[in-house]
Amino acid sequence: MGMTGEATASGKPFVLLVSLTGGKPISYSFDQPRVLVGRGVDADLRIEHAGVSRWQFLVERGIGSAGEPRFRITPYEATNPAYVNDRPAVEGTIVPGDVVAVADVRVVLERRVEKAK
Repeated sequence: MGMTGEATASGKPFVLLVSLTGGKPISYSFDQPRVLVGRGVDADLRIEHAGVSRWQFLVERGIGSAGEPRFRITPYEATNPAYVNDRPAVEGTIVPGDVVAVADVRVVLERRVEKAK
């Protein structure tokens, strides 16, 4: 399973952990406000897996009323639908710890804790 992800060094990145069911997760850090997850060459997080569509779902980062990061998921129509915490994915809020499942691929939104120096 090959994957590619890109990140830049500005702002507070968020991390998506990608794994096959029961496998060791690989973490990808993103700074941009929108991350397209899928198998297509234009995906920001490319997951080369037969069960993943070219455009599977979009994760968007925004700012809540108290300045906290907020995240939304927008699933796209796909042969294998996405699930969030074992329920069919719908457009809406996701929080750190939520598990997005597509076929036997798992993507977890993780909040990176910045260590004080």
